[in-house]
Amino acid sequence: MDQPEIDSGLRLAELVATLSLATDLGLGQPTEHILRSCLIAVRLGDRIGLDEGDRAALYYVALLAWVGCMVDSHEGRQVVR
Repeated sequence: MDQPEIDSGLRLAELVATLSLATDLGLGQPTEHILRSCLIAVRLGDRIGLDEGDRAALYYVALLAWVGCMVDSHEGRQVVR
């Protein structure tokens, strides 16, 4: 039996943007670093004439590119002596 959908009020785009903020912390980047990169990417996509669907894909790729990747964190780069 299918469950009725419940609207949480949270949009997928907002959830992904929140994950990018956590990734900034994990990577030791300034707050909203990935969000700024995403904004630049989407503006460039708009500038070169990408359609709405391609700009939406670009938005998610730019935000999700580093989500969950903590290899580049400050502690991960330190050399053990």
